[in-house]
Amino acid sequence: MSRRLVEQGEWIQPGDTVVELIATEGLRIDFRVPQSVYAKLDKSTKILISLDALPGRTFDGVIETIIPVTDPGTRTFLIRAMLDDLQVKLAPGMSASAVLRLNTGTRGVVIHRDALIRYPDGRVTVWAVNQKGESATVSEQQVQTGLSFNGMVTITKGLAADTTIVVQGNEALRDGQSVIIKREE
Repeated sequence: MSRRLVEQGEWIQPGDTVVELIATEGLRIDFRVPQSVYAKLDKSTKILISLDALPGRTFDGVIETIIPVTDPGTRTFLIRAMLDDLQVKLAPGMSASAVLRLNTGTRGVVIHRDALIRYPDGRVTVWAVNQKGESATVSEQQVQTGLSFNGMVTITKGLAADTTIVVQGNEALRDGQSVIIKREE
């Protein structure tokens, strides 16, 4: 009970609020999502939840309910999620944010953002490795970038999916320079 709104012996009318009760277990987190993603949502959609009370940490969540009624003012739908980790202490009114892991159906080239070289004139390039037998050289290739997420960037133009690129030490390379390939584990 968080508040008592009447005193003992006080007369009340039917429908008057007497006390305010607050749940402390089984709490859900409500999020508004744009209508553009509504058709891609289902209860198996992965969701990562961040709580302002626990900065720097993210928690896996589960979509419990997708409410199929739009808010006409914002054109958004409500989803209710719960945390997978029941040990995390939630309190009513806490603020949270979420990232939905939606399958967009698109496929493409994704590289680490450290592989990109950005120039003042707006060009964006990567260093591609050209391997012939035991020797390998590099060549600079101009690319167009798309969305970025978790330190990765999608490449929309200028790079084939099977191209080996330089991620570290790419700032001082020259066209045609010999390199030794060291793959990340």
